[in-house]
Amino acid sequence: MLLLWLSPVALSVGVGVAKQSALDTGYYPEIEDLSPTVEASLGYRFPAVATLPSGMPVSAAVGIRAGLSRYTTPESGDPDLVVETWHREVRALDLGAICILQVDRFSVAPWLGARFANSRLATTAHDLAHGTDETSTMTFGRPILLSGGVTVGADLYASGPHRFTLFLTAQLTSSSDFDGDLDDSPDYRYSAITVGGAYRL
Repeated sequence: MLLLWLSPVALSVGVGVAKQSALDTGYYPEIEDLSPTVEASLGYRFPAVATLPSGMPVSAAVGIRAGLSRYTTPESGDPDLVVETWHREVRALDLGAICILQVDRFSVAPWLGARFANSRLATTAHDLAHGTDETSTMTFGRPILLSGGVTVGADLYASGPHRFTLFLTAQLTSSSDFDGDLDDSPDYRYSAITVGGAYRL
């Protein structure tokens, strides 16, 4: 146990619920969704990097962060083609660099990276005359997008190296795709506020 506490490894694994907002002008109007998410980070912990006037030490860690999320659109239909409905699900991976600052039981962790996402579109054609439905699906990817945010946390329980933390993450993703072809790409904006709990070492 003592060896783990002295270890320079900084580990965090958490789950939460995210209030997500996505605007993709190339496909759909703005989407609001509430879905579960997973966040994790692994890094190197440095000794105390500063001391506050109160005498409390400030520790720091740097590493990599990964986050998994998904959101869906409600089933909708074309008003000019009432026999067709569709449903879209987007799954995303956020991967980037993170810096964690810790003071006593409180932490703040800004992060910056890239967002990788793909969409699954299911279209259902309703045969009203025969009472049958036919569904087709299509999967397509999104350009790699710049994504960043900040996570703040408060330790509810701490024993040696082990901590259980209540956290809040704010995230914003822009349509700054890395290929530079912004003029031909639809505008895309994603934001999320996540509240959850994490085990930290």
